[in-house]
Amino acid sequence: MLRYILWRLLGLLGVLLVVSFAAFFLARSVPGGPYDELQKPLSAAAKANIQKKYGMDKPFYVQWFNYVIRAVQGDFGTSLQHPSKTIVQLIRERWPASLLLGGLALLWSVPLGIVLGVIASIKRNTWVDSLVTLVSIFGTTVPVFAIGLFALFLFAIVLKWVPYPASAGGWQPGKDPRVLILPVVIFGLQPLGVISRYTRSNLLEVLGQDFVRTARAKGLTPNVVLFKHALRNSMIPIITILGPIIPNALTGSAILERQFLIPGIGSFFIESILFRNYPLITAMVVIIAVMWGISYLFSDIAYTIADPRIRVGGRR
Repeated sequence: MLRYILWRLLGLLGVLLVVSFAAFFLARSVPGGPYDELQKPLSAAAKANIQKKYGMDKPFYVQWFNYVIRAVQGDFGTSLQHPSKTIVQLIRERWPASLLLGGLALLWSVPLGIVLGVIASIKRNTWVDSLVTLVSIFGTTVPVFAIGLFALFLFAIVLKWVPYPASAGGWQPGKDPRVLILPVVIFGLQPLGVISRYTRSNLLEVLGQDFVRTARAKGLTPNVVLFKHALRNSMIPIITILGPIIPNALTGSAILERQFLIPGIGSFFIESILFRNYPLITAMVVIIAVMWGISYLFSDIAYTIADPRIRVGGRR
């Protein structure tokens, strides 16, 4: 197990090099630059001095190599939008809000999605199954911005059950925890829909297999057959889809963060792209790639817990 984890981490380092190179190249291939704003036009000499200061006058491969060397030491550079702050400082300021939003959304949506999927499979072709299917379709197909606008209008403006973000002074969950309710619920709808559908379909497939019929023929109770045998064997695909869901949730949502005035990393990342903030763009892409790699590593380890026949490294 330890050898497998070390090999995976070593492979992740290679992936990060490729990802950082691609992000570095693509960000600089887009027309325009961080100092081409019409509101603050700069002379050619001023641009040249700024580019020299930040090393952007050097060849592309030299810039990338220097960036990698500094990043290995924990230095992702200085923000071009906020020259007085480093990238690490900006991420440290913005990420806690996104972690809170995504963490709370996962906390309720993942277990509830599994429960709804189990109920739908037990109550197959009944009104309960149809209701769970409707909820899952709603969560996975309706755009987040549409749900956010409707929820703000209904619950914050019309019913006044929750404070409107602008009138409440923005995102202050410590002062008024009610500002968490709408974004956390809305952000969890998509994971809820995906997980409930996967749980239902996989559990129905497992319930029709021979080993389940054998367990029933031996006189085991329905709960033992369902939870000890069927559900455990249907968890592999669910663990797989949790791989991308978790890092996506923990890196925030640009749309929800703008709608609810959340000072998170998601909206800040979009702003960095619009302003061609190259160091922040590359740093965020690398961080997201790290989270994806670690998430899939934990998924592989979780496979062995869900099914003891599976061994790391692809052996059974």
